[in-house]
Amino acid sequence: MTKLTYFDSNIFIGNWPFHQLRYNNLEGIFHLMERVNIEKAFISSLDSVFCIDRDIPDVNHKLFKTVKEYPEKLLPFYTINPNVFNSREYVEMLVNNCNLHGIRLYPTYHDYSLHTTEVDGIAEHASELNVPIFITFRFEDERVHHPVAKVPPLIIEELSKFLNNHPETTFIIGGMRITDAEELLNQLTHQKVFFELSFVQTPFRSLELLVEKVGVDRVLFGTGLPYWYPECTTLKLETSILPYDDLQKIAKDNFQKIIDQRVR
Repeated sequence: MTKLTYFDSNIFIGNWPFHQLRYNNLEGIFHLMERVNIEKAFISSLDSVFCIDRDIPDVNHKLFKTVKEYPEKLLPFYTINPNVFNSREYVEMLVNNCNLHGIRLYPTYHDYSLHTTEVDGIAEHASELNVPIFITFRFEDERVHHPVAKVPPLIIEELSKFLNNHPETTFIIGGMRITDAEELLNQLTHQKVFFELSFVQTPFRSLELLVEKVGVDRVLFGTGLPYWYPECTTLKLETSILPYDDLQKIAKDNFQKIIDQRVR
């Protein structure tokens, strides 16, 4: 099989408060990307997950300054907390000045409901701009949470209702197991929802099972590096029994379709 190249829909830069990460700076990220043949990536700030609300603009600005020299390789997704400021004005500024390629939402970590006029406004604005929204269903397995920082996953029924209310917006959902993805898909009338791959870890042939459940056109390659080692995801494709054309869609073509929607 021809060696795959990858476009990664989920990489991070920054720090995790509960354990030290290797490769969490620009040099380390490029090392991991080169090691597994990742050519391009959507990148988010890991610092923003546990960021105090008022500090999110500073975290986003730091991300912009870090990646601005690599506008074709590192495509920034900026974190928005709808409770902090006028999200529409802020997103416009990020589009015009900071090369925004997508919006990142952490409803459970930042303690807000998806069913508010503010979050609806973010989804509508993203649709106008033709940029995707990445929603984190869960970040890490609940069994490894710090005992004083237990964050539950989103409620699938609430997520599906929100997604269905915004059929023109492109969404990427991360942190789902196969059973979660199947349950969500059964409740969706929305066609522009993608499932990011990094948290799909079991059972054997998990990639094939995910494709069977949600369809190959909905699956996005993503590693979550440097929180996870990228080989955890690349090996799913490199050992897969899926047809090469399907693997190519997962590895980069589905990602490219999302990029091609962007209007600015």
